[in-house]
Amino acid sequence: MSNPRTIVALAFGLSLIMPAAARAEPGPEVPPPAQWPADPVASEPSAPASTAAPTAAPPPAAAPVELRSALPPKPAFTGRGLMIAAYAVTGFSWLSRFIAMGTALSIPANCGDIDCAFGARLQTSLAFTYIAPLAQATATGLVIPGGVLKGRFDGYGFVTAGAPARNGRGLLVAGAVVFGVFTAASIALRPAFLLGCTNNARSCGGTGAYVGYMLGVQASDTLSTAGAGMMSYGIAYQNTKRTYGTKVALGPWSSRGAHGVSVTGRF
Repeated sequence: MSNPRTIVALAFGLSLIMPAAARAEPGPEVPPPAQWPADPVASEPSAPASTAAPTAAPPPAAAPVELRSALPPKPAFTGRGLMIAAYAVTGFSWLSRFIAMGTALSIPANCGDIDCAFGARLQTSLAFTYIAPLAQATATGLVIPGGVLKGRFDGYGFVTAGAPARNGRGLLVAGAVVFGVFTAASIALRPAFLLGCTNNARSCGGTGAYVGYMLGVQASDTLSTAGAGMMSYGIAYQNTKRTYGTKVALGPWSSRGAHGVSVTGRF
Protein backbone atom coordinates (compact mmCIF):
# COMPACT_ATOMS: atom_id res chain seq x y z
CA MET A 1 0.00 0.00 0.00
CA SER A 2 1.32 3.27 -0.94
CA ASN A 3 2.22 5.99 1.40
CA PRO A 4 -0.72 8.36 2.09
CA ARG A 5 1.53 11.38 1.76
CA THR A 6 2.52 10.34 -1.77
CA ILE A 7 -1.10 9.98 -2.82
CA VAL A 8 -2.00 13.43 -1.50
CA ALA A 9 0.92 15.02 -3.40
CA LEU A 10 -0.07 13.39 -6.67
CA ALA A 11 -3.67 14.49 -6.27
CA PHE A 12 -2.59 18.04 -5.59
CA GLY A 13 -0.30 18.09 -8.67
CA LEU A 14 -3.08 16.84 -10.92
CA SER A 15 -5.39 19.55 -9.66
CA LEU A 16 -2.86 22.20 -10.76
CA ILE A 17 -2.14 20.69 -14.20
CA MET A 18 -5.71 20.25 -15.40
CA PRO A 19 -6.84 23.96 -15.31
CA ALA A 20 -3.63 25.07 -17.03
CA ALA A 21 -4.14 22.53 -19.80
CA ALA A 22 -7.72 23.73 -20.22
CA ARG A 23 -6.59 27.30 -20.56
CA ALA A 24 -3.89 26.36 -23.14
CA GLU A 25 -6.37 24.90 -25.62
CA PRO A 26 -5.99 26.81 -28.97
CA GLY A 27 -8.83 29.10 -29.97
CA PRO A 28 -9.92 30.02 -33.52
CA GLU A 29 -7.01 31.06 -35.73
CA VAL A 30 -6.85 34.87 -36.41
CA PRO A 31 -5.50 35.74 -39.86
CA PRO A 32 -2.52 38.13 -39.96
CA PRO A 33 -3.21 41.82 -40.87
CA ALA A 34 -3.07 42.66 -44.55
CA GLN A 35 0.03 44.45 -45.73
CA TRP A 36 -0.28 48.12 -46.83
CA PRO A 37 0.40 48.71 -50.57
CA ALA A 38 3.98 49.58 -51.22
CA ASP A 39 4.74 53.26 -51.89
CA PRO A 40 6.11 53.49 -55.45
CA VAL A 41 8.11 56.59 -54.63
CA ALA A 42 9.61 55.05 -51.54
CA SER A 43 10.48 51.87 -53.41
CA GLU A 44 12.66 53.76 -55.88
CA PRO A 45 16.27 54.17 -54.92
CA SER A 46 16.85 57.61 -53.50
CA ALA A 47 19.64 59.83 -54.78
CA PRO A 48 22.52 60.37 -52.42
CA ALA A 49 22.01 63.45 -50.28
CA SER A 50 24.26 66.36 -51.08
CA THR A 51 26.71 67.24 -48.39
CA ALA A 52 27.04 70.91 -49.51
CA ALA A 53 25.28 73.45 -47.35
CA PRO A 54 22.32 75.10 -49.14
CA THR A 55 22.97 78.68 -50.26
CA ALA A 56 20.27 81.14 -49.39
CA ALA A 57 19.04 83.13 -52.38
CA PRO A 58 19.50 86.87 -51.99
CA PRO A 59 16.30 88.74 -51.26
CA PRO A 60 14.80 90.58 -54.22
CA ALA A 61 15.87 94.20 -54.42
CA ALA A 62 13.12 96.59 -53.52
CA ALA A 63 12.91 100.15 -54.65
CA PRO A 64 13.67 102.70 -51.92
CA VAL A 65 10.68 104.42 -50.39
CA GLU A 66 11.16 108.18 -50.58
CA LEU A 67 9.55 110.56 -48.15
CA ARG A 68 9.20 114.12 -49.35
CA SER A 69 7.09 117.19 -48.79
CA ALA A 70 3.90 117.70 -50.73
CA LEU A 71 4.74 119.15 -54.12
CA PRO A 72 3.28 122.49 -55.22
CA PRO A 73 1.68 122.91 -58.64
CA LYS A 74 4.03 123.21 -61.57
CA PRO A 75 5.35 126.77 -61.97
CA ALA A 76 3.41 128.66 -64.60
CA PHE A 77 6.39 130.77 -65.73
CA THR A 78 9.85 129.63 -66.72
CA GLY A 79 11.50 133.07 -66.61
CA ARG A 80 12.82 132.61 -70.14
CA GLY A 81 11.09 135.72 -71.45
CA LEU A 82 12.61 137.92 -68.76
CA MET A 83 16.05 136.44 -69.36
CA ILE A 84 15.82 137.06 -73.12
CA ALA A 85 14.68 140.62 -72.46
CA ALA A 86 17.64 141.15 -70.12
CA TYR A 87 20.04 139.90 -72.81
CA ALA A 88 18.46 142.22 -75.39
CA VAL A 89 18.65 145.26 -73.12
CA THR A 90 22.28 144.44 -72.29
CA GLY A 91 23.04 144.36 -76.00
CA PHE A 92 21.39 147.75 -76.40
CA SER A 93 23.50 149.08 -73.54
CA TRP A 94 26.69 147.99 -75.28
CA LEU A 95 25.45 149.49 -78.56
CA SER A 96 24.81 152.79 -76.79
CA ARG A 97 28.28 152.74 -75.33
CA PHE A 98 29.88 152.15 -78.72
CA ILE A 99 27.79 154.91 -80.31
CA ALA A 100 28.90 157.30 -77.58
CA MET A 101 32.58 156.38 -78.07
CA GLY A 102 32.44 156.54 -81.86
CA THR A 103 30.71 159.88 -81.86
CA ALA A 104 33.10 161.38 -79.30
CA LEU A 105 36.18 160.14 -81.15
CA SER A 106 34.92 161.71 -84.40
CA ILE A 107 34.94 165.22 -82.91
CA PRO A 108 37.99 167.29 -83.93
CA ALA A 109 40.45 168.33 -81.29
CA ASN A 110 39.56 172.01 -81.62
CA CYS A 111 35.93 171.40 -80.64
CA GLY A 112 35.81 171.36 -76.90
CA ASP A 113 32.22 172.35 -76.22
CA ILE A 114 28.77 172.11 -77.75
CA ASP A 115 29.05 175.56 -79.35
CA CYS A 116 31.43 174.34 -82.03
CA ALA A 117 30.40 173.07 -85.44
CA PHE A 118 30.26 169.54 -84.11
CA GLY A 119 28.05 170.38 -81.17
CA ALA A 120 25.36 167.95 -82.33
CA ARG A 121 27.84 165.07 -82.19
CA LEU A 122 28.90 166.14 -78.75
CA GLN A 123 25.32 166.10 -77.56
CA THR A 124 24.76 162.69 -79.15
CA SER A 125 27.81 161.27 -77.45
CA LEU A 126 26.72 162.70 -74.11
CA ALA A 127 23.19 161.29 -74.46
CA PHE A 128 24.31 157.74 -75.30
CA THR A 129 26.92 157.87 -72.55
CA TYR A 130 24.10 158.24 -70.03
CA ILE A 131 21.74 155.86 -71.82
CA ALA A 132 24.21 152.95 -71.58
CA PRO A 133 24.26 152.62 -67.74
CA LEU A 134 20.52 153.22 -67.52
CA ALA A 135 19.90 150.40 -69.98
CA GLN A 136 22.23 148.11 -68.05
CA ALA A 137 20.41 148.90 -64.80
CA THR A 138 17.16 147.95 -66.56
CA ALA A 139 18.73 144.65 -67.60
CA THR A 140 19.65 143.98 -63.98
CA GLY A 141 16.05 144.64 -62.98
CA LEU A 142 14.91 142.07 -65.54
CA VAL A 143 17.48 139.36 -64.86
CA ILE A 144 16.81 139.14 -61.12
CA PRO A 145 13.12 138.04 -61.35
CA GLY A 146 13.97 136.04 -64.46
CA GLY A 147 16.63 134.13 -62.52
CA VAL A 148 14.21 133.48 -59.67
CA LEU A 149 11.53 132.08 -62.00
CA LYS A 150 14.05 130.03 -63.95
CA GLY A 151 15.54 128.62 -60.73
CA ARG A 152 12.12 127.57 -59.43
CA PHE A 153 11.20 125.94 -62.73
CA ASP A 154 14.46 123.98 -63.01
CA GLY A 155 14.29 122.97 -59.34
CA TYR A 156 10.76 121.68 -59.83
CA GLY A 157 11.89 119.67 -62.85
CA PHE A 158 14.73 118.14 -60.84
CA VAL A 159 12.46 117.14 -57.95
CA THR A 160 9.55 115.75 -59.98
CA ALA A 161 10.95 114.58 -63.33
CA GLY A 162 14.60 113.87 -62.59
CA ALA A 163 15.92 116.74 -64.71
CA PRO A 164 19.71 117.25 -64.72
CA ALA A 165 20.93 118.58 -61.40
CA ARG A 166 22.33 122.09 -61.26
CA ASN A 167 24.96 123.31 -58.86
CA GLY A 168 22.67 125.85 -57.26
CA ARG A 169 24.96 126.52 -54.32
CA GLY A 170 27.94 127.07 -56.59
CA LEU A 171 25.96 129.51 -58.74
CA LEU A 172 24.81 131.32 -55.62
CA VAL A 173 28.34 131.77 -54.27
CA ALA A 174 29.86 132.64 -57.65
CA GLY A 175 27.08 135.09 -58.43
CA ALA A 176 27.47 136.85 -55.09
CA VAL A 177 31.23 137.23 -55.64
CA VAL A 178 30.87 138.50 -59.22
CA PHE A 179 28.08 140.88 -58.30
CA GLY A 180 29.96 142.31 -55.32
CA VAL A 181 33.32 142.73 -57.05
CA PHE A 182 32.11 144.33 -60.27
CA THR A 183 29.48 146.50 -58.63
CA ALA A 184 32.27 147.93 -56.47
CA ALA A 185 34.44 148.42 -59.57
CA SER A 186 31.63 150.18 -61.40
CA ILE A 187 31.05 152.52 -58.46
CA ALA A 188 34.78 153.23 -58.19
CA LEU A 189 34.90 154.31 -61.86
CA ARG A 190 31.94 156.70 -61.61
CA PRO A 191 33.92 159.67 -60.21
CA ALA A 192 35.58 159.90 -63.63
CA PHE A 193 32.38 161.58 -64.80
CA LEU A 194 33.13 164.43 -62.44
CA LEU A 195 36.47 164.88 -64.16
CA GLY A 196 34.84 165.40 -67.55
CA CYS A 197 35.48 161.92 -68.93
CA THR A 198 32.00 161.63 -70.38
CA ASN A 199 31.99 162.62 -74.01
CA ASN A 200 35.37 164.17 -74.74
CA ALA A 201 38.45 162.05 -75.12
CA ARG A 202 40.80 164.98 -74.65
CA SER A 203 39.41 165.89 -71.25
CA CYS A 204 39.77 162.24 -70.19
CA GLY A 205 43.54 162.11 -70.65
CA GLY A 206 43.63 161.08 -74.31
CA THR A 207 42.02 158.56 -76.61
CA GLY A 208 43.42 155.48 -74.86
CA ALA A 209 42.27 156.57 -71.42
CA TYR A 210 38.84 157.49 -72.74
CA VAL A 211 38.30 154.15 -74.53
CA GLY A 212 39.64 152.26 -71.51
CA TYR A 213 37.25 154.04 -69.19
CA MET A 214 34.21 153.51 -71.42
CA LEU A 215 34.88 149.81 -71.95
CA GLY A 216 35.85 149.23 -68.31
CA VAL A 217 32.72 150.77 -66.87
CA GLN A 218 30.51 148.96 -69.40
CA ALA A 219 32.12 145.60 -68.67
CA SER A 220 31.75 146.18 -64.91
CA ASP A 221 28.07 146.99 -65.30
CA THR A 222 27.46 143.92 -67.46
CA LEU A 223 29.26 141.54 -65.12
CA SER A 224 27.37 143.00 -62.19
CA THR A 225 24.14 142.15 -64.01
CA ALA A 226 25.37 138.62 -64.71
CA GLY A 227 26.29 138.13 -61.05
CA ALA A 228 22.82 139.24 -59.96
CA GLY A 229 21.21 136.74 -62.32
CA MET A 230 23.43 133.86 -61.15
CA MET A 231 22.78 134.68 -57.51
CA SER A 232 18.99 134.90 -57.90
CA TYR A 233 18.90 131.64 -59.88
CA GLY A 234 21.00 129.80 -57.29
CA ILE A 235 18.85 131.01 -54.39
CA ALA A 236 15.57 129.95 -56.05
CA TYR A 237 16.94 126.59 -57.23
CA GLN A 238 18.39 125.63 -53.86
CA ASN A 239 15.27 126.73 -52.03
CA THR A 240 13.01 124.60 -54.27
CA LYS A 241 15.25 121.55 -54.03
CA ARG A 242 15.62 121.85 -50.26
CA THR A 243 11.90 122.42 -49.65
CA TYR A 244 10.39 119.78 -51.92
CA GLY A 245 13.27 117.37 -52.52
CA THR A 246 13.66 113.93 -50.95
CA LYS A 247 14.36 114.17 -47.23
CA VAL A 248 14.37 110.49 -46.14
CA ALA A 249 14.81 107.35 -48.26
CA LEU A 250 14.14 103.81 -46.97
CA GLY A 251 15.68 100.87 -48.80
CA PRO A 252 16.69 97.24 -48.27
CA TRP A 253 20.11 96.46 -46.84
CA SER A 254 21.84 93.10 -46.75
CA SER A 255 25.26 91.66 -46.04
CA ARG A 256 26.65 88.22 -45.25
CA GLY A 257 24.22 86.63 -42.83
CA ALA A 258 22.30 89.82 -42.07
CA HIS A 259 19.42 91.73 -43.65
CA GLY A 260 17.72 94.96 -42.71
CA VAL A 261 16.55 98.38 -43.81
CA SER A 262 18.74 101.39 -44.58
CA VAL A 263 17.63 104.92 -43.85
CA THR A 264 19.21 107.81 -45.76
CA GLY A 265 18.28 111.31 -44.67
CA ARG A 266 19.02 114.90 -45.56
CA PHE A 267 18.67 117.44 -42.80
